[in-house]
Amino acid sequence: MTGKQHAHAIARCAVSMLSAAPARGRGRRQRELAGVAALLADGLRDEAALAARAVGIRDLIEEARDEHLASLDADDGLQAISVDWGEVALLVAQMSLPRRNAAPRGRRSIGGQGVRGRRAHPLTRRRSRRAGAGRAPPRRG
Repeated sequence: MTGKQHAHAIARCAVSMLSAAPARGRGRRQRELAGVAALLADGLRDEAALAARAVGIRDLIEEARDEHLASLDADDGLQAISVDWGEVALLVAQMSLPRRNAAPRGRRSIGGQGVRGRRAHPLTRRRSRRAGAGRAPPRRG
């Protein structure tokens, strides 16, 4: 196996761990993963490492690596150990997040939504153009 194949295998293990987690905390974990992936995609590796350590993404990846290592021999195990956690985190984000939240292609997530899916602020939203919406009734006279 190549290093890239090991990275994909570790990422698949991490995705299965994420999907096996209780549904209640899954959304929070996905937002944390999206944030770490955005930092990595923007080239902020040190900040991403701190954030990943703080929210437990790094631990999740190391658990997945350990699970993958259990099925390997010594030579393949050495290659799997040398796989970078950041590469695995980006792969996990690509595999598990909806496309609008995944940030590995350099697109930064704004307000938890993708750049294209950004909602307007409630005070700047346009009013409906339905008949009479937001208009005063016509004067009689």
